[in-house]
Amino acid sequence: MKNKIIILFFCICVIFSTISLSFYIKYNKDKEINSNNNKSIKMIKVAYNSIFNAHKITAKVQYYEILENTKVLNKLKDFKHAKNELEKNLIRNKLYNLLIKKYTKLKQLGIIQFHFHTNDGKSLLRFHKPIKYGDNIISIRKSIESANKKFKPYFGFESGRAFSGFRYVFPIIYEKEHLGSVEFSIPFEVIERELQAVLPKIKYQLHLNKAISYEKIFDSYKEEIKESNILNNYYIQANSIENKNKIEHINIIEKRLPSLIKKEQVLKEEDFTINFIEKNIPYRINFLSIKNANNIHEAYLTCYCNFEELLEINKRYFIFQFLLIAVSFIVLFLTSLLLKQINHIMKKNKNIQQLLDTQNNIVILTDGENLHFVNTKFFDFFNFKSLKDFKKYHKCICELFCENDKFFHLGKVKENENWLDRIQELPHSERIVSMLAKDFSLHAFSVTINKFDDDFMILTFTDISQTILNYIELEEKTIRDKLTGAFNREYFEQNYKNLLSEFNKDDFHFALAILDIDHFKLINDTYGHDIGDEVLIQFVKTVEKYSRKDDIFIRWGGEEFLLLLKVHSKKDLQKALEHIRKVIELQEFSKVGHKTCCLGGTMYKEKENIKETIKRADQAVYKAKERGRNKVVIY
Repeated sequence: MKNKIIILFFCICVIFSTISLSFYIKYNKDKEINSNNNKSIKMIKVAYNSIFNAHKITAKVQYYEILENTKVLNKLKDFKHAKNELEKNLIRNKLYNLLIKKYTKLKQLGIIQFHFHTNDGKSLLRFHKPIKYGDNIISIRKSIESANKKFKPYFGFESGRAFSGFRYVFPIIYEKEHLGSVEFSIPFEVIERELQAVLPKIKYQLHLNKAISYEKIFDSYKEEIKESNILNNYYIQANSIENKNKIEHINIIEKRLPSLIKKEQVLKEEDFTINFIEKNIPYRINFLSIKNANNIHEAYLTCYCNFEELLEINKRYFIFQFLLIAVSFIVLFLTSLLLKQINHIMKKNKNIQQLLDTQNNIVILTDGENLHFVNTKFFDFFNFKSLKDFKKYHKCICELFCENDKFFHLGKVKENENWLDRIQELPHSERIVSMLAKDFSLHAFSVTINKFDDDFMILTFTDISQTILNYIELEEKTIRDKLTGAFNREYFEQNYKNLLSEFNKDDFHFALAILDIDHFKLINDTYGHDIGDEVLIQFVKTVEKYSRKDDIFIRWGGEEFLLLLKVHSKKDLQKALEHIRKVIELQEFSKVGHKTCCLGGTMYKEKENIKETIKRADQAVYKAKERGRNKVVIY
């Protein structure tokens, strides 16, 4: 009896253990599938965000080029003030001819829609459809409203009248006058093609929310769309219809998916995943919610791929169940489970490594202090043989960031602050670092950060060196006077606060002086404006050559210039300005001989408005003119 009780008790324990372990295994199975699904979504988002941000930088560069093109700006200004439709059509044709070559280049960059809008939100010129213009789009396009009413750029996905795509819309303001806006749009097929290049095992299709975008579409384009067979109240456009035929077993997928998708999943308008097996083929379909810049859901990016791990997970689950039945092999089962879990972890790590290696960018997995995974692009760029080899010399990739104030580096991180936390506080446009390649060439990288789990982050470093060089070149043009090459007022407005802080330390003080060329109008009247321009150029070269290395020379307007100085006292200021006055007095200017100038200087008073400082310098230079010119006056 006792033995029976023991056997019964043992059987109960086995049954209880089997049931408990069965639930535990089922729980872990679901957890593992969900974890795998989440990693798949995160990896797609990493690629998607990197592509979106790369196009964003391209659009900004193109926008700055337009702001530099006075011919285009003047045409837009003429259009705004045109008196009739005939005059507007003539200007529209001129604008088209002026920019058609640029549009050809934009298409090569993937920008299919190059579109100008009027200041009241109407279509001015669609380069992709130039015969279609004049329609009011501000009421159906939040991006147009943002650029033309709030004067703020818009970056994000948005449906439109011709196609839905990724919009980059900028306001155009010229000579303090709002002229309208310009749009650079990337259609889904371009993004899909680039995603395919990064993650080639996945097929993509865009399902658009009918309630949000259908009514906007031109009637002629509605013939090219089709109701979605997968999501109710969604539709797909021509390019997605074409992509559909490239998706393996699409008929099976379309037949099964509607019954597997829960209505509340779609209504939440958030990311979700559907997995299923049909005829021993495992499928995973990720639905990524695509939201516009106002965080409103507009579409689902549907990603189709085979989910090979699902067969393995299910197989392992049934094996575990079978092993649990054999009570005599419980210990062996537990050992096998442990070994399988270890193998699974190793395989999962291997899968992560393989997935990272498919990226064309540098991709790392880090906790902000140590590197745990890197892809082959990392080794190729830095010329390390392995992660172990890297860790002999470095602990974190952040140690390789070059100190350059135009980019993010460790010098901008506070003591005891994690650099990952600091860089995530920055706007996406400022998450840029520079690093040296194995050939010691300097590269700039856009940094995209995505959470991998509670402890780790996936960082993608996209090489944008050429784009950054173009951007810096454009930025330099905006702060330099086109005639003389001296800094201009724009440079002063952007930098004077930093200069005040930098100059007013270590027993130094910030000072400024206004320089006014004596009788400059007489030069223009006597020799002409061309000679006057040459005098201005030679004047700037002379002052910059003989001024001190810390002095900053600015063309303030006409023949007036501003000189920013770091001095100990008024006596130092007097000495520095007197030196400049003598140099100009002795300088022989081409074709006009010797010329002189008046210099009015002043010291900055603590906490005063910079306009007051400039006003005193202006009063000083006026006093120098009263005293007979060719004088230095300090106030």
